Amino acid sequence: MIESTDLLNRLKIISSYSQSINASFFVVLSSSNEHSPGSYFGGIRRTKSFISLSLVNISQNELELIGSLINAHCDYVVVDTEKKHPFFLDDTSVESSTCLYSNLLSSAYIIFPKDKIIPWSPSRITSESALNTLRSLKNGDLSGSRITLIGPGSIGFKIALGLVEEGASVHIFSRDIARSASIVSAINCIKSKYTIASAIQATSLDSAFASSSCVVLSASANNFILPKHLQFLPRGSSTILDVGKNSLSSSALALLPRMQQLNYFRLDISRELVGFLSNYCLLDNYISPNLFGPKKCLSRFENYVHFVSGGFPGSAGDLVVDDANDPVFQLGYISEKDEFVSDFKIF
Repeated sequence: MIESTDLLNRLKIISSYSQSINASFFVVLSSSNEHSPGSYFGGIRRTKSFISLSLVNISQNELELIGSLINAHCDYVVVDTEKKHPFFLDDTSVESSTCLYSNLLSSAYIIFPKDKIIPWSPSRITSESALNTLRSLKNGDLSGSRITLIGPGSIGFKIALGLVEEGASVHIFSRDIARSASIVSAINCIKSKYTIASAIQATSLDSAFASSSCVVLSASANNFILPKHLQFLPRGSSTILDVGKNSLSSSALALLPRMQQLNYFRLDISRELVGFLSNYCLLDNYISPNLFGPKKCLSRFENYVHFVSGGFPGSAGDLVVDDANDPVFQLGYISEKDEFVSDFKIF
């Protein structure tokens, strides 16, 4: 459990440092560890434009207690939108050590100013990071690849669907055979009819490892992959991308360095998370705060002219511009037939 005094000390140190280098300070609230009984400090990421401190498994009750500390020292609060934990309606019906989880975002909107909150989905960023990593391992093109995915949970499903959509055939294994069968069926139902690649169910760990020289581990179960399973990898160069939590047993981990033709990678989402957060550091430089507001009527040359931007639906006579509140470029106008006519010019 995170102690408020320890949290305050870290917040003060990071806040002071971020101000000294003119960087934004993000506090990232995440519930990525589903089996942890309490909250704990995650990592710190530092770039030229921002510093982030991760707090993992913060409950709704906890957030109410420490929210004022966070609010006083950070520029943004990045809040996990995913509902991963049980939610107890009656707090007296469970042990006192059990915390309320499930809807951090709802509590955050009560505790923090709205413009300070950044909703995020860890599983989406993680799956996108995994796909980016796999592309780099396949020289940018996943089409025609055969990849094994072990552990089709929320992250694993997103990875598998993304792989099939990009043309890679995916062999999926779960210890819950009925679950994996349903997921395989869902992916093959969702994919485009023009996509040749498909999801394929693997009914055992041995057959899953034997199906492909590239394996994605996305399981959260502890230590269930043993050295004997690794021996089923095809001969020649093989790759394991580890996305999950402790799925490899200690003996399997010890074997990895001795498998000279096996490349083992632990997924790092830093690039994707940094890119996601960096957008908010630069947002004010690129986007007018009222860009997506209602159509604005401005006076020009003693005549009222209607400007629309940001995808706002216009009407006949409206000018379509880059920013209705501070137009620089005209993209076109709405004709008498309520159709957009391209007419690009600078004001």
